[in-house]
Amino acid sequence: MIFTPLFLVLLGGGLAGLLLGQLFPILYLVVPWCNLALAAAALVDYFFLTPRKLPVARILPPALALGEKREVELIFRNIHPFPLRAFFRDTPPSSFSENGKSPRLVLPPHSIRTVRYEITPYQRGAFGFGPLFLRLEGRLRLTQKQIALPLPTAVDVYPGHRNVRLFHLALRAANPQNYGLQALRRRGEGTDFHNLRDYVPGDDYRLIDWKATARRARFMVREYQEERNQQVMILLDCGRLMSPRAGKLTKLDHAANAALLVAYAALSRGDRVGLLAFSNRVTFHLAMGRGKTQLARINEALKSARLEFYESDYRQAFSFLARRLRRRSLIIVFTEVADEDSSRELLGRLMSFHPRNLPLCVTIVDSDIIAEREMVPDNEDEVFRKAAAAEFLHRSETLFRRMEDRGALVVNAPADRLSLSVLNKYLEIKSRGRL
Repeated sequence: MIFTPLFLVLLGGGLAGLLLGQLFPILYLVVPWCNLALAAAALVDYFFLTPRKLPVARILPPALALGEKREVELIFRNIHPFPLRAFFRDTPPSSFSENGKSPRLVLPPHSIRTVRYEITPYQRGAFGFGPLFLRLEGRLRLTQKQIALPLPTAVDVYPGHRNVRLFHLALRAANPQNYGLQALRRRGEGTDFHNLRDYVPGDDYRLIDWKATARRARFMVREYQEERNQQVMILLDCGRLMSPRAGKLTKLDHAANAALLVAYAALSRGDRVGLLAFSNRVTFHLAMGRGKTQLARINEALKSARLEFYESDYRQAFSFLARRLRRRSLIIVFTEVADEDSSRELLGRLMSFHPRNLPLCVTIVDSDIIAEREMVPDNEDEVFRKAAAAEFLHRSETLFRRMEDRGALVVNAPADRLSLSVLNKYLEIKSRGRL
């Protein structure tokens, strides 16, 4: 039994009446009976007048996107002929944030009311909501009864799909630069010969096929299409160095979002895509495939990719991959480096695939470290922090220069621009025919 503020106020008035009994003796006769009546009314309110149930349903999508807000609906139904007052508390997973929810609920007789609030998941994987806790208020508003309604609701949190939707729109837009993308190839351009067609005003004169023009006595141009059926292998580092947060998401979460976007782009343009996740061991491998089915497999695998607080073993991961690659591929490695030994190991293993394959190393720029390097120190502690940040960034930049000098590609971008930076690099590789 939980007593309401109204009951406590009335009880406090009764106690105050007893104290005033020294001045007004008649209160000693009246107040005890009033207190007994209040106690009896509270018991009646709790056992007879407080409703025993309140039908509730929870509605939300079974699949959520990492870091994106979604709405949860709670549908309450009052089956009683009198109004109901209640307080409620829902229990989303601990890695979800919630906002926009008012805990107080008033239901007229025989009515239905829908309460909505927003959740934002900040961790990938499979989760479940807990029970819905209700405090039902008695009709006399003296007591409350707390109940827990088991509403098992399973949800899956996948990598963020917002950039995927933007790319989908950009494919159909006249000006893809509005979406942060470099210019996509238009019809007539590409690396593979497709067919011949009649010249139309505006065509590049360099595409004119003079032999065909002479044979047909009219201008003919060569039409190309982007080469398809190429291979893209995505390697996702799930080791210790991917655990720091950039904003509200870990570096691994940002990498998973970018991996999903580039996989969608590659599959939509006819390429075959595979996925390998690793830490101190290979935790998952998905062979090359194409189409919507492969995208669903990649999405499911990225949902389940978990941080493992071990040092990443590049030797084991790249050796595993080398035994399975049969054709030239674009190898995109999402990772982080922190010391000279791991940098040397990454460089050596990555470049072992060059020139037969095209390696691309993707890392996240830590905006906080850049800010530390650029600050003007005011004390000795800030001097040391500035020096440490400068040394760390210099080591990273040296590694990237070595990679580029030896023929590898590098993307080193802030977390909020990582997905589009990797996508644009992929589009550049395709447009230049480097794969």
